[in-house]
Amino acid sequence: MEAAEWQGPVLDLFRHCGVEARRDVECSGRVAARMDPIIHRRVYVLTGAIPAVNYLKLPKGRASLGAPARFLYLQKKVGCVQLELREPPPCWTLLALDLAAAVAAQGPAAPAFASLSSLQLCSTLTTLPREMVLCHSLEPSQLAMVWLPGEPVGVPEPPLHKAVSKPSTRAAGRRAAAPRPDTQQPTAGNQDAAGALSAFMLTPEASAASAASADRPAAAPQDVSASPPLGPGPRMRLARVNGFTGERASGLLYSPATDELVFAAGAIVVAAAAGSDSGAAPGGGGPAHAPGQRCMLGHSSFVSCLALGHGGTLLATGQEGRDPLIRVWELAPPLEQQVQAQQQEKRQQDSEDKTGGVCLAVACAHSSRLVALDVSQDGRLLIAAGCDAQGRQALALWDIAGLRQGDAARLLVRQVVGQDVRVLAFSPHAPATFLAAGRGSVRSFRVNGARLAGVSMRLEVPLDAAGQVVGTATAAVARGPHLFTALAFDAGCAALALPRRYAYAATAAGAVLAVDLDRRAVVAVYQLHGGAVNALSVGEGLALTGSDDRTARLWPLDFTAPLLEAEHEAPVTGVALCAGGLGVAAGCEDGLLGLLSLPGRSFAPLLRSHVGPITAVAAHAERPEYATAAADGSVRAWDASAHAQLCELRAGPRRAGGEPCCVAYRPGGDALAVGYACGALRLFDVATTALLAEVQAHAGAVAALAFMPDGRLISCGADGRAVCCDAARGCAPLKALLALPAAARARRRAAAPCAAASADGALVAVAPGAGGGRVSLLDGASLERLRAIDTGATGLARLEFSADGAELWALTAPLSSDADEEGECGGAGRGGNDLLRFAVADGALLQALLAPHGDAAVTCFALGGQLLATGGADQMLRLWLLPGAAELAAERQQAKGGARRQLPPCQRFTGHTGPVTGVALLGEQLVTTGQDGNVLVWEVLGAAGAAQQPRAPHPDANVTARSWLERAAPAPGAGAPLGALAAPLLARADAAAAPGALVVPELQAAERDAEVAPSALYAEGPPSRGGGARLRERVAGAQLPLVPAPARCSALLGFGGAVPGGLLWLRGAGAVAHVAGSVIVLTSLADNGQSLLAHHAQPIGALALSPDATLLASASGGPEPASGCAEVVVWDVATRRAALVLAQHPAGCSALAFSPDGAWLASAGGAAGGGLVVVWDLGSGQPAAMGRTQTAVAAVAWLPWRGTPTFLSAGQDGLLLWSLQPRFLEQRSVVVPGASACAAFTALATAPSGGVLPPDGVADAHARAAAQAEAAATAFAADDAGRVWALAIGEGDLAASALVARLGPEQGGVTCLQWSQCSSTLAVGTGSGALLRFCRGGGAGAAGQWWARCGPDGAACWRQDGALALDGGVTSLALEPEALAEGVAGSAAGTAWCVDLARCTTSPLLAGHAGGVAGLVDASAAGLRHQAGDGGLVASLCADGSLTLWRTCGGAPALPLLELRSGARASAVAFDPGAAACVVGYADGALDLVDLGGQQQGQARAEGGAAAPAVIRWSAVRHASPVVGLALQPGAEHVMAASRDGLITVTHAGSGRLVSSCRDFTGCATPLHAFAVHGGAPHGGGAGAPAAAAWLDRLLVFSAPWAAAEARVLARFECPEVPEALPDVRSCVAFVPGSANLLLFTSACLGPGALLYDFAAAAPLRRIELPGHAAVASVAVCPRGALFAFGRTDGRTLVTDACGEGAAELRDRGAPGHPVAALAFTAGGRQLVSAAGPLLAVWDA
Repeated sequence: MEAAEWQGPVLDLFRHCGVEARRDVECSGRVAARMDPIIHRRVYVLTGAIPAVNYLKLPKGRASLGAPARFLYLQKKVGCVQLELREPPPCWTLLALDLAAAVAAQGPAAPAFASLSSLQLCSTLTTLPREMVLCHSLEPSQLAMVWLPGEPVGVPEPPLHKAVSKPSTRAAGRRAAAPRPDTQQPTAGNQDAAGALSAFMLTPEASAASAASADRPAAAPQDVSASPPLGPGPRMRLARVNGFTGERASGLLYSPATDELVFAAGAIVVAAAAGSDSGAAPGGGGPAHAPGQRCMLGHSSFVSCLALGHGGTLLATGQEGRDPLIRVWELAPPLEQQVQAQQQEKRQQDSEDKTGGVCLAVACAHSSRLVALDVSQDGRLLIAAGCDAQGRQALALWDIAGLRQGDAARLLVRQVVGQDVRVLAFSPHAPATFLAAGRGSVRSFRVNGARLAGVSMRLEVPLDAAGQVVGTATAAVARGPHLFTALAFDAGCAALALPRRYAYAATAAGAVLAVDLDRRAVVAVYQLHGGAVNALSVGEGLALTGSDDRTARLWPLDFTAPLLEAEHEAPVTGVALCAGGLGVAAGCEDGLLGLLSLPGRSFAPLLRSHVGPITAVAAHAERPEYATAAADGSVRAWDASAHAQLCELRAGPRRAGGEPCCVAYRPGGDALAVGYACGALRLFDVATTALLAEVQAHAGAVAALAFMPDGRLISCGADGRAVCCDAARGCAPLKALLALPAAARARRRAAAPCAAASADGALVAVAPGAGGGRVSLLDGASLERLRAIDTGATGLARLEFSADGAELWALTAPLSSDADEEGECGGAGRGGNDLLRFAVADGALLQALLAPHGDAAVTCFALGGQLLATGGADQMLRLWLLPGAAELAAERQQAKGGARRQLPPCQRFTGHTGPVTGVALLGEQLVTTGQDGNVLVWEVLGAAGAAQQPRAPHPDANVTARSWLERAAPAPGAGAPLGALAAPLLARADAAAAPGALVVPELQAAERDAEVAPSALYAEGPPSRGGGARLRERVAGAQLPLVPAPARCSALLGFGGAVPGGLLWLRGAGAVAHVAGSVIVLTSLADNGQSLLAHHAQPIGALALSPDATLLASASGGPEPASGCAEVVVWDVATRRAALVLAQHPAGCSALAFSPDGAWLASAGGAAGGGLVVVWDLGSGQPAAMGRTQTAVAAVAWLPWRGTPTFLSAGQDGLLLWSLQPRFLEQRSVVVPGASACAAFTALATAPSGGVLPPDGVADAHARAAAQAEAAATAFAADDAGRVWALAIGEGDLAASALVARLGPEQGGVTCLQWSQCSSTLAVGTGSGALLRFCRGGGAGAAGQWWARCGPDGAACWRQDGALALDGGVTSLALEPEALAEGVAGSAAGTAWCVDLARCTTSPLLAGHAGGVAGLVDASAAGLRHQAGDGGLVASLCADGSLTLWRTCGGAPALPLLELRSGARASAVAFDPGAAACVVGYADGALDLVDLGGQQQGQARAEGGAAAPAVIRWSAVRHASPVVGLALQPGAEHVMAASRDGLITVTHAGSGRLVSSCRDFTGCATPLHAFAVHGGAPHGGGAGAPAAAAWLDRLLVFSAPWAAAEARVLARFECPEVPEALPDVRSCVAFVPGSANLLLFTSACLGPGALLYDFAAAAPLRRIELPGHAAVASVAVCPRGALFAFGRTDGRTLVTDACGEGAAELRDRGAPGHPVAALAFTAGGRQLVSAAGPLLAVWDA
């Protein structure tokens, strides 16, 4: 028989032989892979003149393909394949070989064709490995097809031809379970169709019910066939749901017909009694159900919208996701419910809960994103808003008038709308009219035949006669733009009798707009809240609002003042007026649902729920009480009889350390033990909520807890240890029951053991986790080993004794890949997730439930008599009826000792929308918890086998009315509280702890101390080549200075925001690193101290940080002058020294990335004719491999947890996958379905640091392996069309892809991405400055990989969870990897921001200039001097027009103290000595006197807030050209200004009045460059003080015209000659302080030097010859006159003494290629500030 791979119609030989992975292929000579520019696919180019040594052969060696196929298809370009090909076409050719005919053509003696043995491609042949899809995307002119020897005729099936078509996959993405929108929807009368979508109790016979949720994985076939049904009816009924989906707005409704509150809890719709008798069931008679609640099931995904109609008797609910089903329920009044019970019996034959509402119809007319729905007041119409298959928003209208009579819901209209719709509301005044509101629009629609006629409401601002806004809102809020969040109408009989009809629209700005429906206009705007209004309810003369500002407020309809305000601990997302306005219900984002009685002003919480996945549940053995633990950090105790929360236990801020993982009650008491992910074990008193004891029990997470009857506690941890503790003595350790095996310790693979204790305490069972299947039975008293039970499994996940202790149940652990590879699979060869039942006496296997949940994992189980409850990752809950001991004994006797392997009878139940995480039996009740955060309480209807004893009421039944803290203290002698003993016990526990038990968060030590070895997280990843150790040895001997001598550059002010990835967060070191030109600046967040890493002579083009934050890599954006290459420098963060200098790139480098294990560094940059990718071995400092691309690479990201080092690159070439092979760098193209063939990719993201996985023991080995597999395959990429893709990277190809987000062109494209695997969160930065965070539905712990949970269009799986706006395009992003909630981000505007996406806040961290700095002025003498500390103040004039004031003292943040912007560019500034004021001159000739007094109250922007605004006292236009110089007369009486045209004006500083105007110098042929007034002794800057003006070729010194209109010339100097070629620099002039007659003059005509001029003698005193040939661009003189500083056009600064005896050179490495455009001495001459490009360098003497 033929092999299995040859059974199909076609087989891709390249894939079959693994050509890309070089698995079964022989490659010789010059064989290269590249991307073809025509077909955009990977092709193989074979070159070389000798085919014998240049070929590609498959399979390799002498092996045979054994291919019985007759036809062979090759895609080639030119050449021949053993047969003559005349006139080969120049395009891509499909070469079809008839192998049988080719063999027959050899002659009559040739043997008959049997099979294809091998294929050898050689010489210049090029092939395309693609799975028989013959380039159907190309034009016909680009393809050709040739048959050799000739096209066959007479074959049974025709071979492939050129016309290859591919079916459209757009419709195939819709699941079959979703009904078509244009067909009749299933109703109550159509039981089969409705049952398929609303299953509640799933039986093996009900095949239609097996498809209850299209999103759930199907069970294995044997689950249905092998398990008989458990009775004709359901054996359990959902009695209570402790859950409220509070994060969805407007998710709370009130039904006056039933006096119930209606809300959603995941996929369950709950109707809870709102009256005083909450324990009574609505309806009085009828079937008994849980007190105060009715549950409606049928949705397969989270319920996203609710609506009530027909007086509250009809309920419509809609679910999110790709199957946006809408269900219509009947909430009948109590009397009607009794009368209609028999009439509805036939319609309730499906699996829905008969105690809940009756589902009348299921409707669907959208493809995704169902956002709103409503039911008309008369109950005849249903309207919904969602998206169609093309992503357009559409409205769908159904006729539901005949649902109660058994008719179907009839779709009347489905219409695409052009406006955004977020809320819908039917009008009570006209039943066929409704309002639709969204972003920027409110429209009224009316049903007009087969279409909806809409008209927009006018949203103009309503103004009164005085021009003021009508209402309480400001004009800015009233103008909008508006984002409408809720709609409501005037309600009640009084409203219907009014002449005017009003509607109210709430907005995200906290306002409510009153809309006149007749005039279709806004009549008033009321500001009601400081945050978004999430919910709005209007009653008889009252309005109730709930807002993000955490308040619910009750208003009169004139909204003058609130009648009532209730403040909550979380944003209020749902409100409802109850009992005719006598009650107020509010639901909060934290899961709290409460009712406020207005007459009594009392608040009663109706429901409290967890806000995260629930991790564990435990039941009390003696009373109806259970406890739950959740990922939100809380542990809650519940009363099972009253369904009320007893208390909430938290560790407190000082004891924070991970989420709770497991809980256990101490028998016979109120103590509750809680194990945490950090390894801590805490003991709480449920009665008083006091923390009794706390110990560090394990080095990993606490995986399981089990109490013995005498109070001893067994704890099992992920560190592989099982320890017995004494709970009566503060959990002091008594004995280690199990230790980590040596083999597992050597492999660093810890397995969480499991343990159980019998009810009588006689036996203890303990077993390792994934380390073996042997269970040790210990004596309960001595804890000595008695015997062992060999289960034959590879590992065990949980153990549990039966009630009588005669049987032991074991849940097997899933098989791990390590076990498979090492041959550890023993026993009967069972897979994981089996339930095994053993006899304790002899260890015999009594029963085996093999894969009770099919392919899904069994996550939990619970025993209760002959009932077994199991929960699985398939979201199913199964109830099994177990055979008795006598029946099993008889079967064993007949089978001669064999175990029973047939599945027992069972029933399946649905209710959770995520994996079931816990089950617990409490007599006739079953409590289940899920990853959806809900607690479900089920009522077991009938006893199977032994009768179930009813439980007594809770001993504290009135706990809901008073606090647990009021309980009496224990009586004397009853045992002292353990709180006082906690401290000594903790000390003893710490002393007894095993070595290595210290809990250190992953990577924290490596980040804080470079000498600490990386954590075990890296030891489990790809094997390291030891590069880290060798690298540290090289660092020790590196001696590279940070800054040039002789002066010390203490700070660089400026941030290179234009460099992608130029901002990094060194989280463990408490610092940030950013690019400042050619220097890396490390800034401490504690004291703002800076360390400068300087090596490059070119601007830095890329920056990267190693996963353990000990190494930093930088790369030049261009070739270095010394080496001619763009150098890559690897820095040691601890020593601030360069460890390696790597030179290979001929052009600039644009991307860098460290491998997850820190052994490799990938660098990418441009090269001649394309790009160059280099992988460096950091151990040797040599390139390991190189590859080329056709264009430059924009981003690089490594894929963690791969055996072969693998990374992705993005650019104009698309996505490329690179694998580091032993001798070369392999390149593959990744083609994303749905993306354009020529799309360029702009950003990449993968799991950080090799995947931030949970600590050891948080999940079992199977979960860690699944998380590693997901991290190794997951990548995110963004293309130039604004689409963000989630990619599943397989072994050399793309396994799956999903669209995460599609950003519009207004966002400016995606610039950067960051992905967190822990929280399933993606951060996206855009070119417009938006920073967005997206969260994936299901969370990080959802079962299966994301590509199995999300369809091809994965946008439905993602939701936007936060948004921020920066001041420019986002160029850098570095957020904390756990949740991407906070971190740093850089913008193209030159600002580094501290961002908090959880709170949606930003604060500036670093700032710079958006353009080059043109001038500097010392401001130390100004009135703001005291704010500068020990340093100085300097003002910078930027080319973008801004004036910025900086502090230069040590420890000051690199943020401006003041920033002034105007419509014109600021060109000059002068500060008033001793006063907080300055005069600013602009390029348009205007002058402003600015009062800086607002800055004296504090440095607002430097502290993270908004700076106080400066006040302009006066503004005057004095000049027709730019102002080049300003001077203030002592006492600030006058201001002198000079402009480029030579005009000098004097203005009165107090009034802005023009005093005088001097035009003596306005007739010059060249513009005025510089102007200065002598301010030193003996002149003092007053009347008669000399002034100087400098032009290109001359210098004039004259008396300052403070009061006269003429200037008396004192001295004149003209340059000897004006060369023809001059550099573009301005002349400079500066008086020398301390000298009455000297000034400094520079000009391009003087060459590379300066002139020290004596204006009293009207002659030069000395010419200062400066070394080099660069011209002088700027000059500064020390306030004491002893030092001169010169800025050069080559970027260097020269400092000379006044005597001319020496000079020193300061090379500003921050901005190479930029001239030093400005210089200023500050802080009394102790500091020199230089400006080159956008950077300021502060030099300390």
